[in-house]
Amino acid sequence: MSVFSRQFSILIIEDNLGDFVLIEDHLRDQVINPNIINTTTFSSTKELLNSGHVFDVIFLDLTLPDLSGKQLVKELLEISGDTPIIALTGYEDKDFSVKTLSLGISDYLFKDELNPSLIYKSIVYNIERKRISLELRESEKKYRTLFHVCPIPMWVFDPDTLNFLNVNNAAIKHYGYSNEEFLSMTIKDIRPSYEVDKLSSVIEKNKDKSNLFSGIFIHCKKDGTIINVEIQSSKIIFNGKEAKLIIAIDVTEKLKAEEALKLSEQLFKALVQDGADLISILDDLGNYKFVSPSASSIIGLDETELIGKNAFDFIHEDDRQRVVNQFNLLKRKKRVQISPFRFKNVNNNWIWLETIATNMMDDPAVQGIISNSRDITLNINYNQKLKQNFERYESLAKATSDAIWDHDFEIDRTYIAGEGYKNLFGYNLANQFSEKLFWETRLHPDEKENIIGNLNDLIADPNSIQSELEYRFLKADGNYAHVRDRFFIIRDNGKAVRMLGAKQDITRQKMQEQEKEKLITELTKNNKDLKQFSYITSHNLRGPIANLLGLSSLVDNYEIKDDSLKQILAGIKKATFMFDDIIKDLTKVLNIKDHASIPQESLSILSALEKGISQNETMLLETGAKIKTELVKAPVVNFNKAYLESIFFNLISNAIKYRSPSRKLKITILSEIINDEVVVKFSDNGLGLDIALYKERLFSLYQRFHDHAEGKGLGLFLIKSQLEAFNGSIDIESSVGIGTTFILKFKR
Repeated sequence: MSVFSRQFSILIIEDNLGDFVLIEDHLRDQVINPNIINTTTFSSTKELLNSGHVFDVIFLDLTLPDLSGKQLVKELLEISGDTPIIALTGYEDKDFSVKTLSLGISDYLFKDELNPSLIYKSIVYNIERKRISLELRESEKKYRTLFHVCPIPMWVFDPDTLNFLNVNNAAIKHYGYSNEEFLSMTIKDIRPSYEVDKLSSVIEKNKDKSNLFSGIFIHCKKDGTIINVEIQSSKIIFNGKEAKLIIAIDVTEKLKAEEALKLSEQLFKALVQDGADLISILDDLGNYKFVSPSASSIIGLDETELIGKNAFDFIHEDDRQRVVNQFNLLKRKKRVQISPFRFKNVNNNWIWLETIATNMMDDPAVQGIISNSRDITLNINYNQKLKQNFERYESLAKATSDAIWDHDFEIDRTYIAGEGYKNLFGYNLANQFSEKLFWETRLHPDEKENIIGNLNDLIADPNSIQSELEYRFLKADGNYAHVRDRFFIIRDNGKAVRMLGAKQDITRQKMQEQEKEKLITELTKNNKDLKQFSYITSHNLRGPIANLLGLSSLVDNYEIKDDSLKQILAGIKKATFMFDDIIKDLTKVLNIKDHASIPQESLSILSALEKGISQNETMLLETGAKIKTELVKAPVVNFNKAYLESIFFNLISNAIKYRSPSRKLKITILSEIINDEVVVKFSDNGLGLDIALYKERLFSLYQRFHDHAEGKGLGLFLIKSQLEAFNGSIDIESSVGIGTTFILKFKR
C-alpha cells in the first residue's frame, strides 16, 4: 500500500466519535504522522479557524449539533479561506451533497464507502485541484493587471468588425478617449482619413497570420494631435473568440530625436569646441589626452601645448595634494566634484578653477577621465570681498551708537545686539533675548495703541519690506526719549519671518525741530510785517513822486533862459522819473513774492509767445528777426497768464537788445516734458556772454552786462522771480559770439 510521505495538517469536523476514529485510522494508514485535529461543533470550529490555525484539508460532517445543511456550508466557506473542504455524508443526503459542490465544497464522500485509498485520492486530488485553481486565478489576475497597468497603450480588437473589445488605462490616457468611447469605436477611428486605406490593406494581408506583426503607422488622438506609432500585433482568444492584441508604442519623439541626432552631435561638438568651460580627457595619472580649444581663452595655452603634460604640475602646491586625493576617489566613484583650486595660466598668474571629473575608462569611445573645469576666479574674488564686507559690517554693528535688534516671529522673541540699548536707554540687554512685552510696556501711553496698530499693519502687509516709526520710549532713568525706529522685514512667500531694526535717539533733533518751528513762526510774522511796511512805504512815496512829476510837467510850460537852471530842472525831472520807475519795479517784485494771491490756469505757450511777439513787433520787423517754434511735445503750462506773457516779452526784448550786428537775429523756442516738469528752451544767436564770469549775478536786480544798449537790468530778475513764485526755475547756457539759451522749467 502506498503511503503519502508529506506531513499534512487535517481538520475533521465530526460529532460522531465512531466516524471520527474510522477516518483517523484511514488517514494514518496512508499519511505519515498526520497532524489531525477534531472539532464537534461549528462554534468550536469557528473559534479554532479564527485563532489562526491553517489546515491543508478539512473534512466536514454536514450535520452538526449547532448548525447543519446549507447554512453550515456557507458559514464554513466564509472562514476557511482557500482550504479544500471535503463533505462527509450518507446516502440519504446524496442530492444535497451534489448541491454542495455548487456552493464551493471541493468534494464529497459517502461515509459508508470510506476506505484509506478513497480518502487518500480525495485529499491528493482536492489539494492539487485547489492549488491549480489558485494559481490559475492568480495568473489571470496578473495578466489582467499587467494589461491595465502597463504604461504602454494596449487594446484588443475584433479582426472581423475592427471594433475595440478592450483597452488599457495607458491607451485611455494617451489618446484622450474614455473607455466607453473606445468601446463604441473601430480602430479606423484613431487614424487620419488618409491612413484608412493603408490600414485596410495591412489588415487584409495579415488576417490569417498567427505570428507577431509589427510596423509604424500614423494615429490621431482625440484632440487632433498626429502621432507616429510602432504597432506590435498578435492573435489571442478573448472571451472565447479569436481577437487581436495590439501594443502601440508612441515613437513620435523617437523619430524626431533620430532626425535631430546629427544636428545634436554637431551642437555638442560646437559646445566642446567653442564652450566657455575647459573640457579635457586625462589618463588615470592625470596626463592630458585631449584638451578643448577653450584652453587658449581660459589659461592662454593652445590645446596642443597641454597634451601629454600632467595636469597636477599646473596646480598650486598648497592645493595640489588635496586635488590629487579627490582625483583618486575616481578609482571607486563614477563622478567627483573637485573643490576650487588655483591653476597657473600662461602668464604665471593663478586662476581659480572648479572641476567635475567623471571616470569613463570603461567607455571605449573615451577610455579616460573627463574633466570639466570652469573659471571661477571672479566668483572667488567676489566672495572674498563679500567676506571682508561682512566682517566690516560686524565691526560697524559693534561700533554703532544705534540700538540694534532682531525679532524672530517663530519664537516671538527679540535679540538685542551690541551696547546700543544700554548706551541710549540705560538697559543692560547686550547680546541677549528680550520678550516683546519689554518693548510694548515702555511705549508712551498716549502713543502705545497707535504705534502697535501701525506696526501690526506693516507686518501683515505682504508688500511691506522696509519702514520706520517714531515714538516716545521710556528710558531706565524714567525719562522718555524720542526714538526713530527703522526696520527691515524678511518674508517667506509674503509671511513675515524676521524683522531687523535699529533705534536712534532723536530727542535732541526733536527739540531742535521745535525750536526751528518756533523760529519759522517768528520769521513768518516778521516777514509779513516787512511786507506790510514795504507796501505802505511804496504807497506813501507814490504821492510825493506824483507831485514832483506834476510840477516837472508845469515847469515845461515856462521858458527858462538861464541855462544852468534849465539843466538843473532837467536833472530833477530825470531823477524823479527814475525814482518813479524804481517804486514801480519794487511794487512788481512785491506782487510776485506774494504769489499766494496770484491765480494760475492752464495756458497755451504759443498764445503767450504771440502776445510777447506783438508787444515787440515793431523792433522785430525793423531787425528782420526770424522766430521758429516747436511746441508740440508740451503745448501748455499751468501758470499765471500775465506772468507768462511778461516772461516772453522780456526774453524777446532781451534778444533784440543784445543781437549780433553781424547777422540776422534768429530765435528758436521749443518745449518738452521731462519727469514732472515742462521745459521751455528759448535760444537766440546774439552776442552771448561769459557764463563763468557773470552767472553768479546774472539774475540779480539791476545787473547789466552790455553797455551798447539801454536797459535797467530788471528783466531777468523779474523772469526768475515769476518762475520761482510757482516753484519753477530758470537757467542759462551761453557762448560769446555764438548766442544764448534760456532754460525755463515749469512744474506740471
